[in-house]
Amino acid sequence: MLHVNASECLKQSTNASHRSLDAHPILRSLVRPTLNEREYTLALVALEHWIKKHLPLFLNHSNEALKQRVSERYSWLIQDLKSLNALDCIIESEPFETHHNSLSEVLGAIYVFEGASLGGRVLAPLIERSMNRHDVTHFYNGYRDNTFALWKATQYELDSQLIEPQQIETAVESAKKLFLSMSDSLDIVSHSYFKLDEVANG
Repeated sequence: MLHVNASECLKQSTNASHRSLDAHPILRSLVRPTLNEREYTLALVALEHWIKKHLPLFLNHSNEALKQRVSERYSWLIQDLKSLNALDCIIESEPFETHHNSLSEVLGAIYVFEGASLGGRVLAPLIERSMNRHDVTHFYNGYRDNTFALWKATQYELDSQLIEPQQIETAVESAKKLFLSMSDSLDIVSHSYFKLDEVANG
């Protein structure tokens, strides 16, 4: 029986979830040449809401290098929001409970978080060109030329830890939940700022 690596199985099994997330209006705006600071801020606020909610999950393992990257990318996100004068826009979220999560669930979540760095390498130059700013894409482009090497390290961790079919299935379900959770965060931000606009416009 042909063995499929966990990272490849995660990619194939979550492809529809990934496409659905990318179709969200807030994320679609990132690739438009007319992207403005308000639209970009919405995307970053949603990311912050999602990461903060799941941060305990992303850190619930023993791989110190991965933990450092998670913490580093979150700090870059806060730095980008600060550069946009948008720290006051941050929305509070309840932390995700981690005490009953298996390693497979944690690694499924890590797949979603770290996988975003690959798309970030594509998005960062588009965002910088649209907004004529190079100081607000640390989250998307912080790894720079190390992006693919670090992703390979993440793949190795996934493939070496997720061996049994049940482990991989659990990781896939966890990853799908994380994609849905990100969509929820985008919707929360969309709704919150729509209400703010209604108030501002009388």
